[in-house]
Amino acid sequence: MLWVRAELRRSEYYYEFVVPSRLYDAVVVTVDLDAGPAGLSFYHARPSGARFGDRAHGLLRIVLPAFRAGAEVWYRVARTGGRTLGLVDLLEDGMLLCDARGRTVHVNRALRTLLERDPERDRLRAELGRVAAWFARCRDGRGDPVEGGAWEDLSAEVRTSVGRYRLRGALIDAGAAEPTACVLVTVEGGPLPLPPAEALCGHWGLTPRQAAVARLLAEGRSNAEVAERLGISPHTARHHTESVLLKLGVRSRAEVAARLMGGS
Repeated sequence: MLWVRAELRRSEYYYEFVVPSRLYDAVVVTVDLDAGPAGLSFYHARPSGARFGDRAHGLLRIVLPAFRAGAEVWYRVARTGGRTLGLVDLLEDGMLLCDARGRTVHVNRALRTLLERDPERDRLRAELGRVAAWFARCRDGRGDPVEGGAWEDLSAEVRTSVGRYRLRGALIDAGAAEPTACVLVTVEGGPLPLPPAEALCGHWGLTPRQAAVARLLAEGRSNAEVAERLGISPHTARHHTESVLLKLGVRSRAEVAARLMGGS
């Protein structure tokens, strides 16, 4: 439907949006698609001056078929991408989808859980970004050459204080998962299991409560999260944290994971 000026000024859209937004003169094209309505509008943001006339209306009628076709394609790709991303979230391996510039488009559920469990998650995120950016450069022919030219099989190993990971990158069809996704990075492995509380008590002389706090600190939990998980006050959680750091002989909570794994 093509709204001319007289029809537009009689609509609720004009009084509830156009006037408050100071969009004084406008022409609007709306099309009804299976997925819902789509609109295209042109407007002047000043109360006086040039106005849209018959020429503008004629131009809109010309572009209307192209606009309808483009909107239908966008809706169809968006629906397909949403379904595919839902399937990616069901996979057990961690997966990161990035665009042509290496920027994150989607992180699946398994990878989010994996990052939450590793206290050095920021370093792991940085390595994921590095692999994605490298493959994005390869896509544009700007990547550094790899021996034998087999850059499609390039992988990287990341070791943290509590985990071992293998990152693998690949280029994907842009329409296969999400309209802007071009790079897929998969993550194999994960955090190594922390020693059980009983072992921590025996090796480090921790109390059962301190052992529970130590395991949470090794996962990168804050004092507030420790308090919530154990049902204690933040003050008590802070007191236990200080005792744990003292008994482990470390200066910061970031060192707890490495000390527990090394002493197990």
